[in-house]
Amino acid sequence: MLLGLAPLGTMAQGTGAVTGTVIDAADGAPLVGATVRLRAAAAPTVVRRGVTGETGTYQLDRIRPGRYVLEVTSLGYQRRHVHVTMEVGESRSVDVELRRDAFGLETIVEAPSRTRQRLLEAPASTTVLEPARIRREATTSSVEALRAAEGVDVAQTGIDRREVALRGFNSAVSAGPHVRTDHRQARAPASGLNLYSVMPNTTLDLDRIEAVQGPAGALYGTGVDGGVLHFVTRDPFRDPGTSFALSGGSRRYLNAQFRQAGGLGGAVGYKFTGQWGRADE
Repeated sequence: MLLGLAPLGTMAQGTGAVTGTVIDAADGAPLVGATVRLRAAAAPTVVRRGVTGETGTYQLDRIRPGRYVLEVTSLGYQRRHVHVTMEVGESRSVDVELRRDAFGLETIVEAPSRTRQRLLEAPASTTVLEPARIRREATTSSVEALRAAEGVDVAQTGIDRREVALRGFNSAVSAGPHVRTDHRQARAPASGLNLYSVMPNTTLDLDRIEAVQGPAGALYGTGVDGGVLHFVTRDPFRDPGTSFALSGGSRRYLNAQFRQAGGLGGAVGYKFTGQWGRADE
């Protein structure tokens, strides 16, 4: 038995490991869920693969000596290749910075499958509204930007109140869509109604709106047959700073919003948002 195990022990001692951290090149924030592949330099064969954890770190073990290419990908970021040469028993630390793919045609959504994926690969019809469109078309309510979206019916019931239907079920007794803000349920706890004017998703702080036109009970539980609205707010690490917005109009309407966000040492982020408004109904 000892003679049989000896070659395995020798092989294990001759291998190494590749470890490191994948971060956002813009702000240094760790990227969770980035895919890391190690392939031979002279062939497309993938030797080891892994996914970054909550702190953006990865570890690839049992790497034999040779020349390799480390390929790192993440949705919404440019692909990165790093050449790595491994010696006998050597362990290498390779940190990788990924730059955002600002000109890419791949829109990223999360609501259809509760995970990050390309819009073209989503299992349900989904409409995505970007910040420029939200700020251009929304005035008294953040959901007002959905008026021109495909498959969405928006009814105004007050100065800042809207009723939204995604599948043609807009009526007085309709429960409306399942609404979430940053993956948290956004309905009013006491009444169970979608009160958009008091949800923490001001137009100044919105990064995008995802409207899923289809039933989603398998993902979000029973009763979610009216589609899903997902409000995604701006990340304090990626979008720090202070912003103000002021709007007004008829019926003595006046609205003010503010946002202040930033990071503390790169590990803790904070964000304060608020709004004040008045009008004659």
